Amino acid sequence: MSKYFNPYTDFGFKKLFGTELNKDQWDITNAMEDSEKKGFFKGKEGGEKIGIEQGRADAMREIARTMKQHGDDINYIAAVTGLSPDEIKTLQ
Repeated sequence: MSKYFNPYTDFGFKKLFGTELNKDQWDITNAMEDSEKKGFFKGKEGGEKIGIEQGRADAMREIARTMKQHGDDINYIAAVTGLSPDEIKTLQ
């Protein structure tokens, strides 16, 4: 018996691709919609916008962390950075 099989035979085709087509795996429309919902196809401009927003949020958390270490009031930090007092309390 050979270690190779012929993909053109019934046995070889089923060995490679299985016996049935799984519609969930091969439904291109649903796959594209899911990817768009998850943000995979936002394009360069969309990706830059998301990156800038995340960078600003990280910067505000860093500023709040520094202000907290200097002993500033949590309500004052919240007013300056736009973060919630609960989020500021969790910063270390």
